[in-house]
Amino acid sequence: MITTLLLAASLLPQFTGDFSPRVACNTGGTTAHVWIHTDEFDVSHLMVKIAGTTSEVSLGTNLSGPNTPDIDIDDDGNYVIAWKAHSSDDGQTHSYLTYNSLSGGTGVDPDQGPHRVTISRTGGKITLAWTAGGDYLFEAHCRNGGTILARRFEVSGGGLNPLDSSNIVVASAMYYSNYELGNVSSGSNGDPVFVYLRTNMFGTGCYAKGLNFSSGTTKFGELTVSSFSSGGIYYSYCDVDCSNDGGFFVTYSSPNGNPNGIVYRQYDSSGSALTTATQVADGSHITTQAWNAVAVRKNTNSGTTCGAVISWTDGTTIYWVLVGSMPGTGGSIAFPMPYYPNVHSGAADGSGNFLFDYLEDPTAISVGAFASFP
Repeated sequence: MITTLLLAASLLPQFTGDFSPRVACNTGGTTAHVWIHTDEFDVSHLMVKIAGTTSEVSLGTNLSGPNTPDIDIDDDGNYVIAWKAHSSDDGQTHSYLTYNSLSGGTGVDPDQGPHRVTISRTGGKITLAWTAGGDYLFEAHCRNGGTILARRFEVSGGGLNPLDSSNIVVASAMYYSNYELGNVSSGSNGDPVFVYLRTNMFGTGCYAKGLNFSSGTTKFGELTVSSFSSGGIYYSYCDVDCSNDGGFFVTYSSPNGNPNGIVYRQYDSSGSALTTATQVADGSHITTQAWNAVAVRKNTNSGTTCGAVISWTDGTTIYWVLVGSMPGTGGSIAFPMPYYPNVHSGAADGSGNFLFDYLEDPTAISVGAFASFP
């Protein structure tokens, strides 16, 4: 049985210029939110709120756009944010990490794509990933080239200790390749799993790859979640979330996938597939406003007892469905004011609660639904 509570009130502020929401949740249920707020002077602020513990806080300005910050939180309540801003030192755009209240973080290399970050559940191990070397399409797409890059950090003395002197190449650009990083996630040991979309002369589809955090070397090579029958990766999105032991669920949305529509697939921590690519909604849900996300119950391990929530938009409604150990149940909520693009992200705790942030309209970021696993 699933119970669903629709929240009419916005958790986050409703000022003109709020956009790019991302949400994270730890095993104990503490939620963390990050978003961009543009004030009346057209200055963009990086905003964060840790539910129940802090008010909204502005962490910095001089943000570059399109800016897609990300957030994750460990079981001790430590949060890490990935973002990008213009540097006053060289006038270029750099990637940054913010760990708890330490704003500014660690500068990396000039970037060209959306940022994604993960911190191990037990804390201390952080992986930053992004798409570099391509042009933008909408808010989270990269086209005309691109490489998936990553760097590792450990928490030491309350700050961030970079482990890599240069970028780790997760997936390198090939001739006429288009890449889009969907997300990065990790379990308790911090080993990151990346999911991304790629199209080139060798094929188009959704792919996943795993790294060993301790060494930065490949844990498992590129997995083909699903190949796409035709066309590029436009209007396609993907996401990944890990269970406690590093097993993971991948979801993608595509008008030309095999199958098409909203699809998920489950893997164990070694990258072995536990399911085939499984459709949860057909291609009629794929529009220019489609967006999808996956959230795995935090305290479960890969296998038959592991469950996840797949959520997606079609421009007017957010839908969600439970998969894995509790298939078939779900719900939906209509947007009070449909807006393009209906960006959203999802998160789950260790008790089976699920929530997501979404862009309600140009002036509001809300928590739209809260569901309980069986």
